[in-house]
Amino acid sequence: MKTLTFKPFIFFILLLLFCVPFEASAFRCDNEWVKIGDTSQEVTAKCGQPYTIVRRTTHYITYDKYDYNPVYNCGEHDFTYEITMLNNKVKNIHILTKGIGQSQCHKPHK
Repeated sequence: MKTLTFKPFIFFILLLLFCVPFEASAFRCDNEWVKIGDTSQEVTAKCGQPYTIVRRTTHYITYDKYDYNPVYNCGEHDFTYEITMLNNKVKNIHILTKGIGQSQCHKPHK
């Protein structure tokens, strides 16, 4: 009988693990590391243009704050990362999902 009450608890823990986005402290583009504190220019130089950009608006009483978060798809053997930028620097790196297709995390061609 004790195992029957334990199964819902395990299910709940597993559900939480898959619903909460994971954070990373860095990820790789080719042989370069994108890490917290890098500027947006450094990220673009290391990874090229993002796969997409997530735009968010936060409404405050006296002003609106507009944020853009570049998203990089690093391919089917890696993950898709959303970068939170604050004052032109990487504040957080979130792992969104498993990547799809070929990696788009590489230096731009000169």
